[in-house]
Amino acid sequence: MRQQRTGKTWQRTRLQNLVRHKAGSYYARAFAGGKEVWKSLKTSHFSVAKAKLAEFLKEHRERVSNGNGEVSAKMTFGEAAAIHLARRNSSLRPTTQPE
Repeated sequence: MRQQRTGKTWQRTRLQNLVRHKAGSYYARAFAGGKEVWKSLKTSHFSVAKAKLAEFLKEHRERVSNGNGEVSAKMTFGEAAAIHLARRNSSLRPTTQPE
């Protein structure tokens, strides 16, 4: 039986946090709180990917510095309860709302 030789799926680029898939699309790769965050930049052009990467990193750093972004997966029960109560639909009658 003949073995198939596969190529690398990801290619490095000149820019940090920017990788290229073998299909041609560019992806942003960042770290926050020990977790890796990937986002497709939905382009196959390097110059467009470079601009979108700068925008993604700016938003990512703001989210991390605020501390209220989706980066943190740890939450106390009190925080979860506060979010749940804030999201409850207040347009329902009190008898209809779940307890």
